[in-house]
Amino acid sequence: MAGQVVEITDRITYYHTLVTLQQADGLFIPGSDAPRYTASKIYSYLLTSKPVLVIFNRESPAISVLRKYGVQQVYDYDTVTQENIYSFLLSLANGLPESAQYNTLAVSKYSAWQMTRNQCDLFDSITAEKNQIELVRTNLTTR
Repeated sequence: MAGQVVEITDRITYYHTLVTLQQADGLFIPGSDAPRYTASKIYSYLLTSKPVLVIFNRESPAISVLRKYGVQQVYDYDTVTQENIYSFLLSLANGLPESAQYNTLAVSKYSAWQMTRNQCDLFDSITAEKNQIELVRTNLTTR
């Protein structure tokens, strides 16, 4: 497979990253050995609809999210085999699959829109509670 894999080790801008991801035939998301680690760019990878190979710590919350999303090649460091990796790379070399079909609804609760909505709901509940407290104070002082 020499000559078919390109590794870019220098840092690139976010927008250059998006273009690079779109140009790739497939993507590899390596996780840390830390149990609670989730790659910060994981959703950018998934939005490309490219075939993805993922290897994380078995305790990483990313594994269940990725499986719900429909990523087929999700492994942990304890169970991944050379055959798993070889099979993924061979399918890319043979042009299969050209794109992946993912369950985008499975991760919609992690979308920027939904996370912003959650923050707004939190702030609304705090201000509503504060307004309620102020109303009670006002009623008590006017008696």
